[in-house]
This record gives sequence, C-alpha cells and structure tokens, in this order.
Amino acid sequence: MIDSTETDGSKSGEQHVPFFYTPTPPQPPPTFSKITRMLCSAAYLNNDFARTVIDEVVGDEQRAVANSVDFDLDPVVRHSFQARKMLFIRDCVLTGLLLVGLITFPFVTLAWILVAAGLLHRSKYRGAPKYTRGPRGTAYFVAAVIVFCCLGIYSPLLLLLASLAPENNNPTGQAGDDPLSGALPVIDAFLTFALALPLALAVGTLAALAVHRMMAFRTILQAFGADVPGSAPQLPNERIAQRLHWVRGTQNGNVTVHARNPLLGAGASVGNASWTMALSLRTDPTLLPPTDSTPQPRVSVHDSVDPYEIHVAIRKRVWALTDSALPEHQRVPGVRVADHIVADGERREGDPLLEPARRPHSVASPEAIAAIIRHPQGGLRYYQRITIGVEGKPVVTGDGRLVLPAQNQEVVISAFVHVAVEGGRLYAEFLGMMLPPILEEYHVADRLRKSAALRFGEAVSSAVKLWPDTVKAPLHAARSLWQIATLSNRMDRAREDSQQNLVHDYGARISVRELASEETPQKFLQSLDAEKYLKLVEKAVSEALIDYLEEHHVDTSEYRTRMTYIQNNSTTISESTFVNSAVAVGSHSSASN
Repeated sequence: MIDSTETDGSKSGEQHVPFFYTPTPPQPPPTFSKITRMLCSAAYLNNDFARTVIDEVVGDEQRAVANSVDFDLDPVVRHSFQARKMLFIRDCVLTGLLLVGLITFPFVTLAWILVAAGLLHRSKYRGAPKYTRGPRGTAYFVAAVIVFCCLGIYSPLLLLLASLAPENNNPTGQAGDDPLSGALPVIDAFLTFALALPLALAVGTLAALAVHRMMAFRTILQAFGADVPGSAPQLPNERIAQRLHWVRGTQNGNVTVHARNPLLGAGASVGNASWTMALSLRTDPTLLPPTDSTPQPRVSVHDSVDPYEIHVAIRKRVWALTDSALPEHQRVPGVRVADHIVADGERREGDPLLEPARRPHSVASPEAIAAIIRHPQGGLRYYQRITIGVEGKPVVTGDGRLVLPAQNQEVVISAFVHVAVEGGRLYAEFLGMMLPPILEEYHVADRLRKSAALRFGEAVSSAVKLWPDTVKAPLHAARSLWQIATLSNRMDRAREDSQQNLVHDYGARISVRELASEETPQKFLQSLDAEKYLKLVEKAVSEALIDYLEEHHVDTSEYRTRMTYIQNNSTTISESTFVNSAVAVGSHSSASN
C-alpha cells in the first residue's frame, strides 16, 4: 500500500522483501460475511454456479483468482463441491423418472418435454418486448398439443403386455382370431395404470425437486445463518485442499493477473462517471515564490511533479471523507483505499510475477509499487482503488434515540484512479464502477424463517417454478459426471501446458462475486447512491490534483477548464430529462454545454 509518510515506497530500516510474492494465508474468520453466506447459498440453488466455481477456481491450478471484496472464496468453493454432489443426485433421480416416462408413455413424455421447452423459452425472454420473443415458444406448445392428441394414449409397454396375454396364443383360432380380443381384460386393467403412471411420474418429479430444496434450505439455515459460526465441508482430496490453501493467500492481494478484464470483480461503469485527460506541465509565474536579488536556480516542473506523490496526496484527501473531525453523520461510510496493479495474464517463463511453481504472485511490495507508478511504460498499470460499500448508517435523533436502523444497499462502488507523467504531460484517468447486488434468490438465509412448515411451502413453491427445468436434468447430470471424472486430468493438463509452453495464460477469467450478481441495479436508490459517492470521490481526487500541481507551481487553468466541462457534461438523472446536460440551480445561476 502507498505509504503517505514516504516518497520512495520503502521505509528506512525495513527488512528487504521481494518485489512480488505470495503471502501466507490468513486464518479463516470465525463467522462468514453476509456476501460469503449468500455466495455459499448460491452453490446449493444453482447448478451452473457450483460447476463454474469449481471449474474456474480449482480446474486450473496455475490460474490466478479475482480479488475477493467482502467475502472469503475458500468456503464458497468447499460448499460448491458439496452442493454439486447434492445436485448430481437430484439430477440422476430426475433423469431416471424421465427415462421411465419415455419407455412407458413416450409420446406423453415427449409432449411434456415440448411444453417445458416452451416455458423455458418464454422465461428466457420474460420482460422483453413481445416482438423479440419470436415464434419458437408458440411452436413448442403447438407441437406438444399435436403429439399428445394424436399419440398420447399410445404405450408400447401396454401393447407388449397385451400381445403376451394367453388368449392371443390360443391354437384353436377361435378366440384369438382378433389379436386383441383376448387381451381386452388386460387392456381394461391396464387403463388405470395408463392414466396413473404419468401422474405418478409428475408427482415424483415435483417430490424430487421439493426434497432437494428442503435439504438445501436446511443446510443454508444451519450453516449460513447470520449468527452461526463459519464452517465448511471437507474437500475431495489433498490436491484440491492445497489449491485452496494457495487461493486463500492470494484472493486479497494487490496484483490482479487478468485474462481479459483488468477491473474484474468491480462490476460495470456508472453512467458518465469515467473520464481521462492529458495536461501540459507548464510553470505558472503567478505561483512562483518571490525571490531576492540573488538569482536562484529553479527546479523544472517536469522534475518536481512526481506521480507517486500525487497518489499520496489523493489518498490523504480521500481519507478526509471519513475524518474523525467531521460529525459522525457526515462521514462517508465504508471507505477503503487500496493498491490495484493490473497485469496481462499471458506471462513468459521466468517472469518476476510468477512463482517457481508457475503460479502468479498476488502482492507487490511498496518499493515495487513506487517503481511501477513512476514507470508507466513497464507493462504493469497501477490504479489507486477507492471502494465504498454502501452499508449505510442508522438514523438517530440529536439525543441518540434510534429512528431507523442502518440500511444496506448491497452494492459496491469503486473508483479507479491512474496518474502518469510522460512526454512532459500529466495523464489522469478516473473510472467509476459499481458492482450490483447479489441475486434475490440467493438471500435465502436472511429471508427464510426456520419453521419447517414454512420451509416446506417455500420448497414446494420453488419446485413448481423449477419443474420445466427438469427436462434438462440428463444434460446437467452428464455435465456433473464429466466434471467429476475429468477434474484431475484437467488440473494435470493445465500444469503441463504451463510447463511445455514458454508463454501461458495465467489470468483470472471470472469473478465469483459478479457471477452471482444482478446484471443491473435493482433499485433506483442504488444508482443514485453510486452517482453520489462517485461524485464525492471525484471531487476529492480533483481537489488533490489541483492542490498538488499548484504547490509545485504548475499552471492549472487547463485542468480547471476541462474539469468544468466534464462536470457540466456528466449530469445523468436517468428517470428525468437531464441526460448529459449542464444543470444550474438558483436565481443567478447559469449553465451551458
């Protein structure tokens, strides 16, 4: 982390440390954070989530992991293994029921498959305009009606039993002239079976889904309650345990080795909260100190402006948002400032960022950070990451009485600041990002009551919603079986690839937190909070830059002009009419674009 008391990134007398290293894993926390609990719940409720977490975190031992913000990745992976086992058993049961239906009443089952496909197609486009849905969903339902009406009563098992009846093999040829005349009692007796079996299979399918949900809810409530001590299941083998031991040490490092997205895990850009600018470094004569009659050599602004010192000044100004001198209700909640170094995932053998075991280091030393900031051409990019988790604060009266408890908006707001001095110019970059809240369906531990009756009702309701998805059970079961059978081979293949190739991609590809998040903010206040706090941070960054430049006698008129333009052209009120427009308030105010 940048040290605000030193300008060279190292402290006098400090023991020498490597420029890049992998830290010792910390002790697991006694209880899970709220985000950890919801991500663990997601593993039990979503087939694809558990498999993807295992594939990305464990399936490639050489790959880096994205930074974990407010959660611990270790228990999420452990519970993903247990959840995958439960889901695999459920999918096998559902596959068996589907096979019984296809053998006994294939066309009734086929009609159900077509109906389910239509329902799944419609759910995919839920909320979208009707003209975007296409005719495919309707075609599924029409085909289901045709199949059921024309061939729904047909059962090869029924005809087989009828053909084996003794009356059909009568050698006299009297009663057996009609192949089915002697089988009428068998057919009459079997009609009940013909009507009851599809219903029984449907009930069995719902029961399998409901039982699995009940077991998942019980596990979630027992293991992920708000006041329950954190615990995690055992892992399948020691090799996976060693991988997770390494992950625990790297998940909160200051180096992000990425495959495609250098800001992986931060969400998406917020409106017009991002900007860049390049400024000429020119001396402002009005800022120069008065001199006596003896001429003194002056230091060039190109030599005096240090991007490392600029970041130190920005850090101090951002921390002022939480200054203890401010009244408690005026302090910005949850402000954190951290170093964020991004590196491309494709690294060559012997790269300083790689361990001897060919895994990416996750921490850069203060000395390395200072050098990276001052040498922006080196292939590593430094950002100062300012994170605001909108935990909220309680509303109290002047005498301390509680009006409203703290409300958590469940979003993570991040500002990434990059500063470089090159070619006699200052380059500044500000990126505003927001990570949306966790999907509502994963809030089970906080939403569900512990009453068995209520859990049963919730399980049945979930089973009804998931019923169409049962037609994909064979595919889910096959994918889980393939992942279980090939995990060790895929880990071996990834290690061999890194050893056999001079250049290998070690970059993280997904963020587990983003994988379980909504695509966009779900509440308007979440968007407004993001805009508000990013504006506060942007103001602090701008003031720090101006003050620093003026202290070093740099002409800031160009910077002020550009910041005025940015602020006047970045007003976004998405539910009103002010979009990318200047806004003026007051009787003597004016605004222009």
